[in-house]
Amino acid sequence: DVEALPDAAEHRLAQHYRALSSAFDFVDGARVLTDDGLSERIVRFADQVNEAYRTRVSFDGGERPLEPGRLYLTAEEMGERLAQAAPLDVAGVQPAPSFAAERSPAKSVKAFIQDRRDAGHAVVITGLSHEQRIVSRMLKRSGVETPVHVDRWAEVGAAPSSLVSLQADLDAGFDDRQAKVTVIAPSDITGGRIARRRETTTDAFGETEIRVGDVVIHEDHGLGVLQALERIEADGVERDVLRLEYHGGATILAPIEEFGRIWRYGSEPSAVTLDRLNTQGWQKRRAEVSAQIDAAAAALVAAAKERDAKVASAIIPPAAAYARFSAGFPFPESVDQSAAINDVLSDLAAGKPMNRLVCGDVGFGKTEVALRAAAAVALSGRQVLISAPTTVLARQHFEVFRRRFEGTGVGVGHLSRAVDRAEIAAVKA
Repeated sequence: DVEALPDAAEHRLAQHYRALSSAFDFVDGARVLTDDGLSERIVRFADQVNEAYRTRVSFDGGERPLEPGRLYLTAEEMGERLAQAAPLDVAGVQPAPSFAAERSPAKSVKAFIQDRRDAGHAVVITGLSHEQRIVSRMLKRSGVETPVHVDRWAEVGAAPSSLVSLQADLDAGFDDRQAKVTVIAPSDITGGRIARRRETTTDAFGETEIRVGDVVIHEDHGLGVLQALERIEADGVERDVLRLEYHGGATILAPIEEFGRIWRYGSEPSAVTLDRLNTQGWQKRRAEVSAQIDAAAAALVAAAKERDAKVASAIIPPAAAYARFSAGFPFPESVDQSAAINDVLSDLAAGKPMNRLVCGDVGFGKTEVALRAAAAVALSGRQVLISAPTTVLARQHFEVFRRRFEGTGVGVGHLSRAVDRAEIAAVKA
């Protein structure tokens, strides 16, 4: 059996190999192109690595992390490797519009695609397979024809004024006037990458299997107790039936074919009052509940329509500043934590008010999800309010946020009844 590796085992590679290879070792002699600002980005990345290392060291407990130089090329080493690289000529290439920030992203995308095709451009819809399916459905609803799928970039320029889809993992699109090619990425339309749905899901309602002795609801007879599964003979034919007991010990035999009309009720028999058979009590209660459900459903639909009609400013944090902040998290993100962070960022960039609740047990990383959301907003020049139910928790959150935002240029304040008037006045100022 293969022993499962611990989380972040890749950060220990230097302990198992004499030397680590870099990407440059596998492309020796290949032509390397660079774009503007590369030197500054190399320095920023090196600073992020060093800052993450210092943060991790400052946390007590656990194995001490390896020095950055054992895992990454230094800024000086990167400069030496790129000394012979040629600058990339991007004259005439513009970023694709941010459709997510528009009032009607779908209509904006449709108009842009038509404009580029009228200009003789091949329009390419990129993304991973699950992203392309979602984007294609959105385009179809907007009256845009289904893109023709191509497997290689070489096929894109073969048909001017065409609309094609190409599976490519791009974070943003572009418009190349000289090559007459326009690329649209999923993030241009939705404001962020689209998360892949899990293949397996867990029943949110937990255990639903019905057992003998359970309190159940029969759609026609109401609240009863499942007493037994019996086999009887009727008209010379044997069949399975369910014996259900009601108020006063009265019972009925329900055909097994009616099992789809029976639901488990989450209480013990001693904690409920069973319904009476051959009365109108259950029918009246069911009609009342049905009316309440209809009213609740109508209210939810109305609230959803009202919420969907609202528009908010799309919030997309500056990439470098946000990456630097994220590097301050000294632990590897869990799968669910990473998914929650990406979903929240997508909500912020969608151009609509967010409507999301993040749930998780104690210690599962909810605070880091909140920190990333706060960073995305604050680094975009907006204010963030964090509320807590107690003064103790408010102080704890304040210390965490103050430590994480240190050096970012974002001020963090604390307001509670435990704060003196001078500090309150300073925060409100």
